[in-house]
Amino acid sequence: MSRGPRRRPPPPEELELAERGHARRVGSAITSYLEERGFASIARFGEVQSRWVDAVGADVAGHCSPLRLDAGALVVEVDHQTWAAELELRSNALLAALAREVGHPVATMLKVRVRRSRDVE
Repeated sequence: MSRGPRRRPPPPEELELAERGHARRVGSAITSYLEERGFASIARFGEVQSRWVDAVGADVAGHCSPLRLDAGALVVEVDHQTWAAELELRSNALLAALAREVGHPVATMLKVRVRRSRDVE
């Protein structure tokens, strides 16, 4: 029974780098690449989006979503004024949870916007 082509082991220089702690996840490599080229805020916001549900929980994430990073503030949009008040009360805890998930602080404050409802005619 054929198992398909055999994988070759990585070259010795790659093994040496991995052994010295130079192995990185693809996400962190992409983030570094973007930061080196002046797109740090885009990279940070991508991290926020990818870890949002894990950081804030499914219940909160079901009612709000991150919009952008703006001068050190994370701007989020909520679906109701009640959630705006809740997020403002919990802003420090949410930012701390997000920093833990991402691995570093991403914002110093939270700005909350209420999504405009669309009138149905």
